[in-house]
Amino acid sequence: MKIKIVNCTAIGAIFENLIPGSIHETVDPPAERENREEIWVEGVGEPVRLLGGEYTRMYSERVL
Repeated sequence: MKIKIVNCTAIGAIFENLIPGSIHETVDPPAERENREEIWVEGVGEPVRLLGGEYTRMYSERVL
């Protein structure tokens, strides 16, 4: 699934690629954090979890 960043509130170098308007493919969470309700994307060098309100889901090129 693809998501579009609305406003990532996280701080740190690992989140620098999560800028408003950027589009990312979701990735599997780390094994110790596996939860189907959480949304994870590739940050700078490792997966990061997004919080509700920081992204919108994309279906083809439409944003919902």
